[in-house]
Amino acid sequence: MNQVVISRALFIGLLFGGLSGTIGIPSATPGEKAASKDKGERLPKVELLAVRDPGGDIAFEDMPQLANGAVRIAYRCEGAHALKRADLRYRIIPPGDGPKANPVPWQTLPLKELLAKPEWGSFDLSRGTFEKSQPRDQVPFHALAGEPARRAGGGRFELSLKNEKTAKPGGRVEFFIEVFDEHHEKPGRSETRVKALVSEAQFLDWLRTRADEDKRLRELERKQRKVFDP
Repeated sequence: MNQVVISRALFIGLLFGGLSGTIGIPSATPGEKAASKDKGERLPKVELLAVRDPGGDIAFEDMPQLANGAVRIAYRCEGAHALKRADLRYRIIPPGDGPKANPVPWQTLPLKELLAKPEWGSFDLSRGTFEKSQPRDQVPFHALAGEPARRAGGGRFELSLKNEKTAKPGGRVEFFIEVFDEHHEKPGRSETRVKALVSEAQFLDWLRTRADEDKRLRELERKQRKVFDP
């Protein structure tokens, strides 16, 4: 049996962190991209970011999500007007629950604003966290100061699935971010991200398959170097 060796930091991230990705499910729901249908309005622009392991070597968005873990979510936002607040909109689809006349309703989780502290360093819009933030630090929402103020921001946080009774292997979690500004009643919104939910055994099987694929790729690269290197 092939053994999969992963670092302690990565294992913690895999067990507790959000691992976006799919098992036969698209990364974004068609037709649910951000932006207002009213092209005349300059609503906030919201973008979901990729979340990587502490070492930066593993793209979590390529992996399935543990059903009893926590979904890591990172985003950035910007607008023509001062940003006011942000909400997470999400829903959990049970296993085998396809399209229905009465779809699963969306839930709203207000994202608490976190004010900056000098010891945290500057805010990194590309990661949704502060310069000195640790991998598990929660930054639900932060708007940048400056001139003009609050025109950009973002966050990185975790949505725990531990107490969600419908979060079971074979199901999926769907979510997007809404950001409101001081000028409009309607929010800007991100694309919708979809994650397949798997058991720990299924996840380990996925890791083994991934390790085998990486091993085959390294062997192919080794053979190619033998052919082309002088």
